Order: sequence, then C-alpha cells, then structure tokens
Amino acid sequence: MKDSDCVSLLQWALPRLRMRWPGFRKVRCQVCKRIDRRCRALGLETAPDYHAYLETHPEEWATLDGLCRVTISRFYRNRAVFDQLAQGVWPALAEGALDQGETIFRCWSIGCASGEEPYTLSLIWRLALQPRFSALTCHILATEADENLLRRAQAGRYPASSLKDLPPVWRQRAFTPIDDEYVLRDTFRSEVTFTQQDIRVAYPPASSG
Repeated sequence: MKDSDCVSLLQWALPRLRMRWPGFRKVRCQVCKRIDRRCRALGLETAPDYHAYLETHPEEWATLDGLCRVTISRFYRNRAVFDQLAQGVWPALAEGALDQGETIFRCWSIGCASGEEPYTLSLIWRLALQPRFSALTCHILATEADENLLRRAQAGRYPASSLKDLPPVWRQRAFTPIDDEYVLRDTFRSEVTFTQQDIRVAYPPASSG
C-alpha cells in the first residue's frame, strides 16, 4: 500500500472514528501496515478499495478502529514533554493542591497503552518531586480501551529497548532485571491504577485514581 494512499484513507476515516490525524502523522507506519494486512485478508488491492469496502460494510468500522490503536511507546518518550511536566507543570499544580489543603495529587494518563507513560509519571513523582511535596500522595489513573495492552501494563515487564530513554540511575533504582526483561518494582507500581475505558464513550469519575 502506498504511503500517500494510506494517508488519504486515514485522513478520511479518522474523524469518523472520533480520532485526529495529527496524532497519527509520525506513527502512521504501524497503522498502515495493519491496514495493508487487513486489505490482503479481504482480497482488496488498494487503499481506495478499502475505502469503498468501508462504505458498503459498516461492520468493518469496528475492525478499523482496532487497527488504528497506536501502541508505540517507551519510558520517557517525548523527553521534552516529561521534562516540562517535572520542572514546571507538576510543581505548580502540587503547590496549588497544597494551598487548597489537598492531600492527594491526582493524574490521569489517557490511552496508556502498555503502561510506559503512567509508570514514567510515577518515576518522576517518586524520584524527582516527592521529596519536595511529602505531604501529598500521588494517585495516577491510567485508562486504555485495549484489554490486551492493559494486561501488559499491569504485568510491568519491559524489554531493554523500552527503557533506553530513562536516566541510567532511574533504571537501576526502579527496575529488577529478570531474564531478558526489566520488571518495575512494586514501589513505582502501587500508585498507578489501570482501568479499561474508551474516552470517546465515557470519562472516569472525577474522584477516580
């Protein structure tokens, strides 16, 4: 399948799935490969053929929805975003929580995939911020629509490639190497709660986490 054809297909289909194209621009290769395999399974040759198939087979939209779930992730991916959270956003929010007499600092990781993002947030809190905000307990709610990804997240076991962006000292403090994987220690898992949920359907209660 040509990349340009897949892009055109996604730009047409994603709004109908209540998704946005900009979030797929850099990671579309994974999705396009899945769509190409699906087309072959259906005996279709091109992206326009699949477009036409979707128009005449409404039940296929559920399959496409599953194909469009991006699962590329790793700890501390998009370093600039996490650095900004750790150095600016979270300290300001934590100060505000203390000023309001709060004892719980709540965070929501939406579309958490296999857990790298919410666990990164836990590492940031435990290793960088908790000494400054010892009066606060951090609760992280992590939601994901795909139950298979949630099972992987709850297991907390990752290949070395998932940890390559972490500061080495964090890797040593937070993970136990077992065989060819790294297992996140319970201290960093205890404040993360995983829930199966599709935010296009419902939001969690305000008190969750």
